[in-house]
Amino acid sequence: MPLRPRGPRQLAPGRIRCAGITDCIGPVRPELHTRPRRPRFSPAWLVLLLAAAGGSAAQDDTGRPVVRPPRVADPPVIDGRLDDPVWRGAAHITELVQRRPLDGPPASEASDVYVAYDSDHLYVGLHAHYTDPGMMRANRRDRDQTVEDDLFLIYFDPFLDQQRAYVFTVNGYGVQGDAILRAGALGGGRFGVPRGDASWDVLFDTAARLVADGFVAEMAIPFKSLRYPRREAGSEHRWGLQIARTIGGKDEADVWSRTSRDIAGFLPQMGLLDGMTDLSRSHNLELLPTVTATRFGALDRGTGRFDEGDLSPEAGVNVKYGVTSNLTADVTFNPDFSQIESDLPQIEINQRFALFYPELRPFFLEGAEIFNIRAPITAVHTRTIVDPAYGAKLTGKVGRTTLGLLYANDAEPGNVDDRTDPAFGQAAHTFVGRARYDLYAESHVGAVLTDRELLDGHSRLAGIDSNFRLGDTHAVAFRAMATDHRDRGGVETTGHLLDARFSKSGRNLRYAVSSYSLSPEFRTDVGFVRRTDQRYTSATGGYRWWPEHWLRNWGPEFVYGRNHDFAGVLQDEIADAGINLALARNMFVASNVRRELERFGGIDFHKTRARVFGRVDTSRRIGVSLEYRRGEQIRFDEESPYLGREQGITARLDLRPVPRLRSAINVTTNRFTDPRRGSGAVFDVRIYRALTTYQLSNRLLFRNISEYNTLRGKLDLNFLLTYRVNAGTVFYAGYDDHYQQADRIDGDLLDWHDVGTGRSTWNWRQRTNRAVFLKFQYLFRY
Repeated sequence: MPLRPRGPRQLAPGRIRCAGITDCIGPVRPELHTRPRRPRFSPAWLVLLLAAAGGSAAQDDTGRPVVRPPRVADPPVIDGRLDDPVWRGAAHITELVQRRPLDGPPASEASDVYVAYDSDHLYVGLHAHYTDPGMMRANRRDRDQTVEDDLFLIYFDPFLDQQRAYVFTVNGYGVQGDAILRAGALGGGRFGVPRGDASWDVLFDTAARLVADGFVAEMAIPFKSLRYPRREAGSEHRWGLQIARTIGGKDEADVWSRTSRDIAGFLPQMGLLDGMTDLSRSHNLELLPTVTATRFGALDRGTGRFDEGDLSPEAGVNVKYGVTSNLTADVTFNPDFSQIESDLPQIEINQRFALFYPELRPFFLEGAEIFNIRAPITAVHTRTIVDPAYGAKLTGKVGRTTLGLLYANDAEPGNVDDRTDPAFGQAAHTFVGRARYDLYAESHVGAVLTDRELLDGHSRLAGIDSNFRLGDTHAVAFRAMATDHRDRGGVETTGHLLDARFSKSGRNLRYAVSSYSLSPEFRTDVGFVRRTDQRYTSATGGYRWWPEHWLRNWGPEFVYGRNHDFAGVLQDEIADAGINLALARNMFVASNVRRELERFGGIDFHKTRARVFGRVDTSRRIGVSLEYRRGEQIRFDEESPYLGREQGITARLDLRPVPRLRSAINVTTNRFTDPRRGSGAVFDVRIYRALTTYQLSNRLLFRNISEYNTLRGKLDLNFLLTYRVNAGTVFYAGYDDHYQQADRIDGDLLDWHDVGTGRSTWNWRQRTNRAVFLKFQYLFRY
């Protein structure tokens, strides 16, 4: 077994070693407390010694661990080698504690974390030790695609407001990831620690290499990439800090600042990064010019001919300016909103309400967490802005107030063929304003305003929202919104939403009671509303036991809800009971049964449905999950609805045979039968999707997405070559090809005949669309 370098003595769990002029050891809390308590000791000679050493470790008066990184004159070379002089004088954290599978014991594998800074960067050195290096999970991936690898995760809360945190990750090959973690994050799901929203992308440097007993890595995080409070010269910064490590082979997640299952939330249990001074005040300026060239061809459904389009070049630019260290302005002209990522497939047939598709476009993802409001509706859904000619945003924080302003000029409504249409050539103007005042940990009051103007019509929304954390485990939230809508015909409607929720999340018991009222005339063209005319009240709950052996945890859960319309008629009633079991070695099983009343077309339908789900990810080379659904479902036919039977599966197979190659194969099925007609299927949908990536080098990636939908007879092929220098500078070359069974294409295609034979060709697959595209963007930062 390889030996691990150690200092002059072993440290007890929860302690920090700070290397420098001397090797000083200070106590850190054995458990987290939110109430102040007396430090164990603070002799004056130790305080002076810590100050002389540069890096230091201590506790604050609430018992949270504190690290004080030294300021360095010469930055390290980010090459994946911890041999720079900086690391010998850096604050040195050596002991992590388990967050999963156990709650608080020392980590099963040793770790070394080094922290230092200068005026422009925060530097982090990392060494992940393994008693059995063969269990390490490390793969070459594109950035933000390493969630299943063993990682180090660094969390920063610069405002120390416990409202959000920046997350930076690195794996054994130096593949970086970044994300935004919002308040309210709990246990972290299947990975043990919360990952956050990975759509946030910034510049920072990483490098790593595999070593005999694990891997070492280095990070250099520019302060320009973060938003943080402005301080006067010589004044110290105090940030929230958490350091985490995941070990997939053991289903283990470790943290530096111990977390407790008795306390809800991840952000309130972070430690402290203290003592940094005179951070750079230079204003961040980023220019991101983008050039795209697309050639798009499509099937003429009237003639049956495939028309090759002309090459269509486009150019645009995004400008980002740091007004202050905590306030950022973004302006975009002729933005490129092409989606490199495609929407995940969903079953679209026999859906009563609209399906939700998330935002994937980079401009709207920057600062998106500011506009997110937890509510029964989505107040701001930027996919409603389809074809903007230009846009601008201002996001950030002033004091305790988080601000977000967004404007976009959307040309989509004017893209009509009829020149006599009043909308021809016109643009919709969309405005969003958001303010949130932070009160204390995970608690705030806020307001939102949205407006979309087109010709003489408008769609306006105004609302307030709040969340209050009550003690360690309870929270209460309130939201109220009103809409004012006028369509192009001059018809005006107004609507409202009232929503309240009370919840508890503890070690064993969790529950929530919520109620909302959403009026029939509630309408917003800037958001997403799946359903209106609801007065819905629900109660959810569950209990969890923690045996912490081969059965990690298990417990039952329930849901009960009733929904009336504004006329007082019962529309829905749900009673759901289930059980979850988390097993050792990354295995999970869940099952539930639901009894449901749903009213449709004036008829009450009573349904019973069941679901079983399982996931196994014990191997670093293969992972599999399977969900099976079966039960009664309504055939949503406006003229003659009836109760049929439905069954389907959702299966996923992840193949990782070598570090450079990954293939994710998804199968989704849905079969619907009418019991009045025997066993024949009314429809039988199967969607097959395979996403395969091959990382040729750290910067060069090849990706293929192949998808086949049996209902529509559609075959979609996508090939993408990516050369990525960093989060902003990237080159794409792509090819899209789409085919569909001819007899399922809109148009009179059944009359086509092969010119040579005269035989009908209706059963052949026809190419419906084809595109070749190039995209290049280069990030300039000043």
